[in-house]
Amino acid sequence: MEKNKRAYILILILLLIYADGFYCMRAASEGLGACYGSEEITRIEFVALVNRTFGLEEKAHADFNDISSGDYFITELQRAKAEGYIKGYGDGSFRPFNKINRQEAATILYRLMRLNTLKNCQREFSDTNEVPLWSRDIINAVVEAGYMRECGGMRFCPTKALTRDEARDIVERTAGTAGTVLTEEEAIQGNALISRGNIRLANKIIQGNLCLGSGIGDGAVELCNVTVMGRTIICGGSEIVIMDSTMGDVVIDKGGGQLLKLTASGMTRTSDVIVLSRAYIRENANPGIAFGNIFLEQGIGEGEEIRLDGAFLSVTVNTPGVRLIMGEHSLLGTLNLNKKTEVLGGGMLGTVNINANADGSTIRQKPGRINVQMGTFLENKAATS
Repeated sequence: MEKNKRAYILILILLLIYADGFYCMRAASEGLGACYGSEEITRIEFVALVNRTFGLEEKAHADFNDISSGDYFITELQRAKAEGYIKGYGDGSFRPFNKINRQEAATILYRLMRLNTLKNCQREFSDTNEVPLWSRDIINAVVEAGYMRECGGMRFCPTKALTRDEARDIVERTAGTAGTVLTEEEAIQGNALISRGNIRLANKIIQGNLCLGSGIGDGAVELCNVTVMGRTIICGGSEIVIMDSTMGDVVIDKGGGQLLKLTASGMTRTSDVIVLSRAYIRENANPGIAFGNIFLEQGIGEGEEIRLDGAFLSVTVNTPGVRLIMGEHSLLGTLNLNKKTEVLGGGMLGTVNINANADGSTIRQKPGRINVQMGTFLENKAATS
């Protein structure tokens, strides 16, 4: 009798733990705000929290060997897969009910906020020797961006599990001000997030980063007289219009092979533009040139088109198979080809620098000057007419 009683109590405790985790995950995904406390948060709960905070709705196939299509949390994994911030373990599992540790959370934020586009960040922690080599650059970038902080005494504590309160604080700090609050405040001290389409944001100063999230879908966003001190990360929207605004680096990564149109006009000025997916970039600034240097990076599919219309300082191609199409009246000061590229359309080219790795590239326009790396053949690099 005593054994049966103990077994019953044990089963009851396990059911309560399971129910608590289910409720926390559901609260996170539905925005109920109840996923708080000092309890350690699981990997699936953290994913649900990220999805809800960033308004992620698009889904993709989630294929893990410890997950079935009937699992109650499958939708959350599908959303995370579509956004590209989860990959699972080397053995093909996801382990949804494992507690998530700090370096795993950092990895999710690193992918979510496209921090691979940042220049190398070097930070020293007193427990650096406890940080695996694979996660050091990730952790450095996430801390440098201000999304996560030390755990005390200049330590990062990579394998320490996150509590629900800590997880909520990290995710909300990463997203920053969002929704209607964003449209009401004149100045944003931290980061800011737009997660739905057809929004016009005007006369704002954002001290941190601005994220145009995947939740925008095929909607449009208009930014007018907006200053972004950090980076602007564009992951959603069919058309983004920037007018009379000042920004740091701009990252374009809509993904899914979908085209994003980015237009800059008036007195708009940005730093570098890092392009990771199909894009149509239109510049109509007056006076001067709106965009800084443009970098076409890995993520753009082979054969996919990048369209440019307007005046541009420089374009550097670092991924193979891009079809770069210039508008009829476009002007491009410098084109750096580090990978095989097909340059089409019209406009005028100033200087073209061709790296040996760009063998087989073709250029329809006649550049003002062509520099070919020693040991390569000009006829394999540019067909001018």
